[in-house]
Amino acid sequence: MARQQLRFIVILVIAVALAVWGYGQYFGSANPAGSVKAPPAVPVSVAPARLEDVPISLDGLGTVTPANTVTVRTQVEGQLIQVLFREGQDVQAGSVLAQIDPRSYQAQLDQALAKKSQNEALLANARRDLGRYGTLLKSEYATRQQVDTTQALVNQLEAAVKADQAAIENARV
Repeated sequence: MARQQLRFIVILVIAVALAVWGYGQYFGSANPAGSVKAPPAVPVSVAPARLEDVPISLDGLGTVTPANTVTVRTQVEGQLIQVLFREGQDVQAGSVLAQIDPRSYQAQLDQALAKKSQNEALLANARRDLGRYGTLLKSEYATRQQVDTTQALVNQLEAAVKADQAAIENARV
């Protein structure tokens, strides 16, 4: 048993010696004595304190986001003829910003006017027929159904003329 203890102590001493030698090799070669350089000295100057504006200049990449934005939507569609404002310009409410080709809207207005004239002519004819059938009904040469049908046609055409007038007003807007 003494021999085993002696053997253990010898192995332990050799292991410690190797550890100390390896530690010195590893750390001693990286930082040999006297090879550590001190950082360079920073020059310092002294001046009296004073109050003044200091310019601040920032350079960088980024995106500028405006605080307020406006989306302009047209009330009508069409081919754009002229733009009457510059980007970034302040405009007032109700200002004309752009001019759109008015020919298609003029054609719609003309079409609505023509349709109203056509329906007014049909209405005038239906009223005359109603008057005739009313006279003939008194003499029993026309039926009540003819008078009622003609009255319904007059009412229908009066409504059509009102619808045509609304279409005209819409086209004028």
